[in-house]
Amino acid sequence: MSDVVGTGSLEVRPSGTALSLSLLVVAIVAVYVANLWRPSFSDGAANFQHALSSNPFAFAGTFVLTSIGLACALGAVFVLLRAQSRLATANLDLNHELKLLVQESTSSREELDRYFTLSVDMLCILGFDGYFKRLNPAWEKTLGYSIEELLRIPRMDLVHPEDRAATINEIRSLRAGRNTVWFENRYRRKDGTYVWLSWSATAVPDKQQMYAVARDVTALKSTEAALRSAKEEAERSSKFKDQFLSTMSHELRTPLNAVVGFSELLMDDKHGPLTERQHRYVKHIRTGGFHLLKLINDILDLSKIEAGRLQLSTLTLDVSECFRDVVESLCPLAENKKLTIRRGETDLTVTADETRFKQALMNLLGNAIKFTPENGLIQIDAHAQGDFVRIDVRDSGPGIPPGEEQRIFEAFYRTQQWGNTVEGSGLGLAITRRLVELQGGQISVETRPNEGCCFSFTLPKGLISPSVVQPRPSSSNQTTPPITTVKSDGYVLIVEDDGATREFLRDFLTKQGLNARAVATVPEARRALSLMPPDLIVLDLILPGESGMQMLKEIRNDDRDRDIPVLILTSKDLTPSEQNFLRQNANSVVRKDGSWHETLVDQMRRLPQSRPLSGLMITES
Repeated sequence: MSDVVGTGSLEVRPSGTALSLSLLVVAIVAVYVANLWRPSFSDGAANFQHALSSNPFAFAGTFVLTSIGLACALGAVFVLLRAQSRLATANLDLNHELKLLVQESTSSREELDRYFTLSVDMLCILGFDGYFKRLNPAWEKTLGYSIEELLRIPRMDLVHPEDRAATINEIRSLRAGRNTVWFENRYRRKDGTYVWLSWSATAVPDKQQMYAVARDVTALKSTEAALRSAKEEAERSSKFKDQFLSTMSHELRTPLNAVVGFSELLMDDKHGPLTERQHRYVKHIRTGGFHLLKLINDILDLSKIEAGRLQLSTLTLDVSECFRDVVESLCPLAENKKLTIRRGETDLTVTADETRFKQALMNLLGNAIKFTPENGLIQIDAHAQGDFVRIDVRDSGPGIPPGEEQRIFEAFYRTQQWGNTVEGSGLGLAITRRLVELQGGQISVETRPNEGCCFSFTLPKGLISPSVVQPRPSSSNQTTPPITTVKSDGYVLIVEDDGATREFLRDFLTKQGLNARAVATVPEARRALSLMPPDLIVLDLILPGESGMQMLKEIRNDDRDRDIPVLILTSKDLTPSEQNFLRQNANSVVRKDGSWHETLVDQMRRLPQSRPLSGLMITES
């Protein structure tokens, strides 16, 4: 037989039983046939002798067959003995293999039990009957119960009452064949407190059991709650800061604007001449008011930048035009010190916010004027630098002391060399650096003691050439036209809640030859509109009760009043949505900064005779 029987790693040949049986059959047949052929001794010796002599082949055949039968019987015994020996050897090998398998199985089971016992996670087997079937020691450490106690307690009794419905639904989902990847509920500890457990589980319906891993996530939940609380607190703080900035922008600027405005009215001889001393005192009031207003504006600007609330509107700007506008604005200051300002001619453009670009230029040029001695020279230039444009503002002042080149860009920092001899808050350069960086540029300074310094900043190069940029007329080359928008029998309606600002505006516009009427609230403005529509409305946005935004919307929805020009006068920081609304519904927005009243008059002169809304022009003094 060539067949082989495999058992594990052993190979055992057949035992030889079939061969031995075959030999026994042959032996029996041979003996049986021999018995048929042999002469019988019972017939006597003579008959036996006669049979032997008459048929010797029968006797020989009987002998041969008997021998064959005997040989086969002996062979069968031999084969059986050999097979038994092989079976005994195979049995020993099988016993050894079985012993090895049992040892391996025992070792694997011990490893699994060791993992089950030592795991820091909470491992368990749960029955469909609602009880735990097996638990590892981590459960004792987490819940405080012993394993024996937990096996006797229905597990739903340990679940927090608020979590039981969700837990039952999750168990139903498990029994339906959907594994649990992440499920959280609260389990009661022995001391009565609750811990948060996160579960992963699978069910084996055939065994009516579920296999699960739980982990204590109470600390994680506490951290999440703390982070959520911190986030909410940060959002509240941010909202409070936004409200503070918006409120301070209005509440601080409004009275200061009144101080500056009334001081200018007092300096006008139209209301009666002042003595030299009185004129000097009023001038000090006006100068101090402007200084304080600039300080407030700088602080609010810096706060808005740091809070991420500064809105930028990038355009392609002609650098040469911006140079001209800034120089013209600061030219009176330079003339007071007999300074020469040279601006290089350039055909470069930059991509930047126009107001903030000019603000950065004015800060640097203003510092140059401030620190350059009389009869000095200031130069501003622009140069291409790859994908950027570099703006240089060079002066012939005392320069910056060594080691302080970077510190001067810190908020409120002033060099010891300057001391208190030059007025300033130390915010200008800090704001300038942030404005430049917000627009994708960088700022630096080169200086040598007593040889002046050069402030340089970069901005992205403009996308179109200067010839395509719409030119704006220079204010120095313009003659100021009279205000012809308002008819002689018409009037300007001022809607302003602050009494001092309201009175100043009325007197100031009257001085300009206009008939001005002032109210403090929206209902009062409605009454004025119903009696006689004005030729122009100057509208504040922050009003008691209904806001200026509401009134503007109401005017634009009214068939009779929708074409009345509306100039917005406000110190409020506008959100993007408010800017968009005003861009569509107001003629202009003037912020209460600096010489805002003069800017307001300038915007009045720009109004068309008939009101086609061509877009909003936001003007900052």
